[in-house]
Amino acid sequence: MRGLTIVTFLMVMAWMMEVSYSGEVTGAGAAKLLVQHEYNVKALKQSGHKVLFGELTGAGKRMNLDRVKLVITKTKVFDLNKADHVQFKHPSAAKALVDVAHLEFGSQLIKASQIEALVVK
Repeated sequence: MRGLTIVTFLMVMAWMMEVSYSGEVTGAGAAKLLVQHEYNVKALKQSGHKVLFGELTGAGKRMNLDRVKLVITKTKVFDLNKADHVQFKHPSAAKALVDVAHLEFGSQLIKASQIEALVVK
């Protein structure tokens, strides 16, 4: 019984840590991530790029992948041009962001659900 209590406590603690970390990348958070990954936000905007937030839940999910330059997760920024592989849910219909199952960057696998923001042209 004592072991079960300890395991339950540890599981609740792990869940609480996950919940406290979850949340969307805000405008300031995305800008900070871009700067940390050595992207000049001002230069991106001057070259006609836009930062879009929560786009897998909005109208942006139908956005053509050709327009996406950077993919922003909670902790990293990925250049879509440097993706090793894009896995689509249905390869025959693969053109929009909503069709992406996951992206591969080296050994990192980014699920579509992990995308918090985009930089698009």
